[in-house]
Amino acid sequence: MLLTKEIQSEVSIRRLRNCHLFDGMDDLRLGEVASLCTWQHLKPGQTAAGGSQETFFIVCQGKMRISTLSPNGRELLISDFSQGGHFGVVGVMGASAASLQAQALIPSVLACLTRAKGSFAEGGENLR
Repeated sequence: MLLTKEIQSEVSIRRLRNCHLFDGMDDLRLGEVASLCTWQHLKPGQTAAGGSQETFFIVCQGKMRISTLSPNGRELLISDFSQGGHFGVVGVMGASAASLQAQALIPSVLACLTRAKGSFAEGGENLR
């Protein structure tokens, strides 16, 4: 079943409403944010694709785990993010951004904003 652009936009806006970052934002502005997003639909165990420090993820559905490997190969849990949560994969606790991974624990949908796609990193000029 193919979705029209209007239906896709409506679905994207509903998904973004699950994130408290957008509380109070009207549908017009939320539609602008949605148009800047790419979407990832992940099965349990799949890793989110994104350019480490270049991507901001919003968990619209599901649950994600951020982890890294210790020098001896053990998985170190950084944090879990449920629906409405958001994260950017950056180096923490001495881990490089490249060594961190975001893995779906259950079927998940992520909205992804990248620096290359929008101006969120420069103060969101496109969203004013």
